[in-house]
Amino acid sequence: MSECIILDATCIAVHCDRVSKAAIYIVVGICEDGCKEVFAYMVKTIESDNYWK
Repeated sequence: MSECIILDATCIAVHCDRVSKAAIYIVVGICEDGCKEVFAYMVKTIESDNYWK
């Protein structure tokens, strides 16, 4: 069971026929012993708070 859940996003350059920006969204849980577990991630072409809903 996770003590803490972190939601975060970062923008990176991706190469698919051309260079464009993409946002990587990640949900990480941290257990009481400090162990981290990735619950989910998404790669989207824009950064928006709509993806967290």
